Amino acid sequence: MAYAAEPVTTMSVLSAKVDPLPVFASPGDANPTGSVPATGLPWVIKESRADFFKVNVGGRDVWVDALMVRASQKVSARCAAIQGAQVAAELGASSERCR
Repeated sequence: MAYAAEPVTTMSVLSAKVDPLPVFASPGDANPTGSVPATGLPWVIKESRADFFKVNVGGRDVWVDALMVRASQKVSARCAAIQGAQVAAELGASSERCR
């Protein structure tokens, strides 16, 4: 039996360059709407747009400037069994491949 892998990418904010971290109502805003303490990290990135990341902090969605944080990307494989197929490696899946 062969397996096919579809990569699943998860991005997270690992640390902030300043504390408290300015937050914005929408990506690209010139002025922050407030700030949040850089605690409870990592924060899962829900969306990325215009050099801003949308994250949930304290139960609310806010946008943070991507230049003010350090983010990480994790790629894992979502596997499905298929019959009679050749298996090729998925780009970026690394050791998270199907077996």
